[in-house]
Amino acid sequence: MKLLASVLFLSFLGACASSPSETTTSVPEKDIYQEFIADNKLEAADKVVSFRFNGWTPVDNQYLIVRSRINRPYLLKLRTSCFNLRWANSIKMDFRGSTLYPKFDSITVPEYPQQRCFIEAIYPLDKSQRKAIIDLRKASKEEKGSLQ
Repeated sequence: MKLLASVLFLSFLGACASSPSETTTSVPEKDIYQEFIADNKLEAADKVVSFRFNGWTPVDNQYLIVRSRINRPYLLKLRTSCFNLRWANSIKMDFRGSTLYPKFDSITVPEYPQQRCFIEAIYPLDKSQRKAIIDLRKASKEEKGSLQ
């Protein structure tokens, strides 16, 4: 009897998980940022030499903007979604020396559970592009709030 109840319960959960949500008609955030990268013809950097971490701004759980010395902004795309990045109070940059490399270097969100998130791509930005991405993030948040 317990086995039958367990099987029915798991079947029910599977059906719930596979049913499409009627409220998810908006474009996922990462598509918005990937579109921004394409529209602005941003070129991914092979590396950032003389990188000195000087601050950051979360965009979502897979994108963030970091600033180097002289307030130079870079958009980092992470290989996978990084749990709690959007709400983190701090991050730790994990790189060797003074050069930042995609694929090898990472960030860590120190809040529980700690997760090491590898950098997929690094896009140098100018200040107007940085502001445009932050404006996109704000507009996306407002759109989500109006859907609920």
